[in-house]
Amino acid sequence: MQILYADAGLRGLEGHHASSAAALPAAFQRLGHDVTVLGHRELSRALQLSTGAKPFFRAFTYDTPSLDPIAGWLTNFAIALEATVLDLRRAWLEFGPFDLVYFNSAKPAQIAALGQWIKAEFVTTGVGPKIVVELGTEAGLDRSGTADAPTFVVREPTALLYRHARNWIGKKWMREVKLATVAEEAAKEYEFLFDVPVKVLPFPQPQPLLRRRMFNNPLTIGLLGHQRLDKGWQFAPEFIPRVLQRYPSVRFIAHQSDPESLPEVDARLSELARREPRLELIIVPAINKEWHALIDRCDIVVLPYDPIRYRGSYSAIVGEALAAGAPLVLPSETTLSSAVKANEGGASYFTEWKAEPIAKGIAETIDNFDVLARKAYSAGAVWRERHGPDPFVQGVIAAAGLDGFIGRARRATTQAKRGFRNLLARS
Repeated sequence: MQILYADAGLRGLEGHHASSAAALPAAFQRLGHDVTVLGHRELSRALQLSTGAKPFFRAFTYDTPSLDPIAGWLTNFAIALEATVLDLRRAWLEFGPFDLVYFNSAKPAQIAALGQWIKAEFVTTGVGPKIVVELGTEAGLDRSGTADAPTFVVREPTALLYRHARNWIGKKWMREVKLATVAEEAAKEYEFLFDVPVKVLPFPQPQPLLRRRMFNNPLTIGLLGHQRLDKGWQFAPEFIPRVLQRYPSVRFIAHQSDPESLPEVDARLSELARREPRLELIIVPAINKEWHALIDRCDIVVLPYDPIRYRGSYSAIVGEALAAGAPLVLPSETTLSSAVKANEGGASYFTEWKAEPIAKGIAETIDNFDVLARKAYSAGAVWRERHGPDPFVQGVIAAAGLDGFIGRARRATTQAKRGFRNLLARS
């Protein structure tokens, strides 16, 4: 089967886009499929070499070229939509035909572009390639009430754009675009916005080493990954000293994979690290073996994330920490806490998004470390059976309806490509 792995957010070494590009195409290939990986046109040379991805898409998934405070979000949607439709057209001609188009961590403009592209190029439903879109970010919607009488609050314009993308594509063609996410809570909100089923898939991240954590001296606490304001990085200079003062037998690893994200917070932590030898500050991207080695060094992994933001959005690191058997500190009533509880993992929770409650959550984990570490190790074994790149890509293929349908799908897309080229020749 010929697969297009598309990711307009694949650019630098930081974040889940890079780890997914390193793992998922290889998982498709292990099943015997041919994969073309296309990232953003500014794709780093290191990722090109390590993943085989090609620089391609002009519109970055998270770009905001218009900063108009009133309608910038609409302008940005239109810019990305137009560019991505043309890029999908070019991808099909240069690298296709494809039996399956998988779009990783798409937002509204990418979804609308996929719908617009398939409507324009294939004319009839069921003729073009199968399309599966992974929704890696939150829906931007808080919903309550009943199915017949829902009440909802739109927290950010993204929710409006998701609904707009559905209307842009149209009900008939929306069925051609299969949606998937790894968070059940998010799936419910997306189903409401798109009015189509949303498949819940296993977490896609590769599995770090699973080991049983012991109360070492010192006990290592880690904050890892692509740090942003919604991930609570700004609170780290406050809660780290509190924990270090209370517990002489612990140390911190504070890792930031994006040196340009929050330099003022990095500077505060750097000053703290100069005074405090029990804080190790690492400001450099880490993927693959280096990333897993960082997780393995941690006895506790702290996710001081915004509870509202992560009510419907998942984080790759929660799955990786679960797979590694590490106790966690994270916000309650989120997709993160749901993932831990579903696997009976070891964790402590905070409800207020402030430095003091986060520090208390860390203290609770330290005080109950032996119990939580045993639970985390057992949960890690369960997690590894259910999740990872291979179960994820198998779920993608199943969502596309391509189990046992490969030969027929390939012939159909080949015919569609020939027809499209003939159309171009006549125009």
